[in-house]
Amino acid sequence: MIFVVGGIASGKRTFARGLGFAESECAFDVHELARDAENEADLAEALAGKAVVTCAEVGSGIVPLDAGERAFRERVGRLSEALAQRASAVVRMVCGIPVVLKGSLPAVELVLIRHGQTPGNGEGRYVGIIDQPLSDKGREQALAAGQREDITRVYVSPLVRTHETAAIMFPNAEQVVVEGIQEMDFGAFAGRTANEMTDDAQYRAWVDSECTAQCPGGESQDEFTDRVCAALEALVRQAAARGERQVVVVAHGGTMMAFLSRFGHDSSKKYWEWLLGNCEGYRIGLACDSAGIDVLSIGRW
Repeated sequence: MIFVVGGIASGKRTFARGLGFAESECAFDVHELARDAENEADLAEALAGKAVVTCAEVGSGIVPLDAGERAFRERVGRLSEALAQRASAVVRMVCGIPVVLKGSLPAVELVLIRHGQTPGNGEGRYVGIIDQPLSDKGREQALAAGQREDITRVYVSPLVRTHETAAIMFPNAEQVVVEGIQEMDFGAFAGRTANEMTDDAQYRAWVDSECTAQCPGGESQDEFTDRVCAALEALVRQAAARGERQVVVVAHGGTMMAFLSRFGHDSSKKYWEWLLGNCEGYRIGLACDSAGIDVLSIGRW
């Protein structure tokens, strides 16, 4: 969560909207919520799930004569302190200029989208690196997700289902193929369903490992995650160096699970819990420095 604080009419909301998050992912002027809050820490905890939170500074200036207004100022102060503790970045707005007090602002927004459904997806098969086109339902999903004609470049995996999805969702975009972000290699399990492998000892052993062990003839979860994260980190760094503020990637469910299970800063969330449906995605605020990349915010696309 990015916490933006500053005086009245200091540019907080304009700055927050400029970060690119949907209105539903933002909480504006939360100081007003402090009037009726029973516990500022509980309110801060509830707001911490937002991508961006803005709050006016009300403690400066003449001390109010009214005791209720003085108590309100104190509640806002406690709320701001609690939000700042939970935030990955804190920004103070002064005359429309952002001053970073904690953490760093996203250098790049990574939009990571899963492709539309393929025939194998519809049948519950481990598709992996098998190169399948979209099914009729997959094309319908891509159309239903909406078309963004303003996006001029989109990065895709080498597999055709990502190319077809990107062509529908981003009709004016140049497509750039990125090696390394394609789906996991399921080896001997590829193209088969779980029901078809009920009596397969190798498959049962893999499932017993919570699907982390190496697939026979394929990858392990760690190998796959290393591959995806290295490719995406390189892509983000190169894009940032070119001055790109938004990097749109159409890839796979496994791609998002691998990246966010490593960089998502939520140790309680399991690998599989990062999976989204076909043509759904994440907006991920990233900071880049010499030490690597850091996830500052995660929201739904």
